[in-house]
Amino acid sequence: MSATGLHWSDIPPPASIIRAKRDGHLVKIPKPTLVIDSAESRGGYTFERFSKWIAGTERRRLKHGDYSIAGLETVVTVERKSVADAVNSVMPPVRATFLARCRALSRYERSAIVIEGSYGTLRSSYEAFTDSQAHPNAVVGSYLAIQERWGIPVHFVDEHALAEELVAHLLTKFYVRRWLQSAGLGDHYQDGDI
Repeated sequence: MSATGLHWSDIPPPASIIRAKRDGHLVKIPKPTLVIDSAESRGGYTFERFSKWIAGTERRRLKHGDYSIAGLETVVTVERKSVADAVNSVMPPVRATFLARCRALSRYERSAIVIEGSYGTLRSSYEAFTDSQAHPNAVVGSYLAIQERWGIPVHFVDEHALAEELVAHLLTKFYVRRWLQSAGLGDHYQDGDI
């Protein structure tokens, strides 16, 4: 429950992606198409709740990450992790492979890791999620070190639906900024953009 007395699920996501104003006029920005990696599990995101933000989705193989934007696949990517996957990814024998993937993610202009569990969940026992014997300090410490070493933001999000919304926000806001830049309208948000 928030300070307003409402739960996040009581508040719908914004009706549209960011609108931009330039010289006092609203700029019409086309909706992006999000790309879902074809190897991403069926438990991943569909973005169906965000039809007002996006033109649709495509499912195809991405070189890195699980989600991107059509036409910007080499520029932006987001890696999704369930709690079990987040734990197992930073422990042997998978750790070296995952760290190599993080190194690759760091070469993107924008990348992020979104973990479908709160910081508190990652700092607790994993018995409900995985049979890993990983210590919570080692898991959380690994993700914070990844963030510092490669500059990849790591987002701990309470649950699946909120994590999906965050990924939709991250990708569409990056897209809007990139679109404004390509249209010669500046490479940043400014006062009046909402």
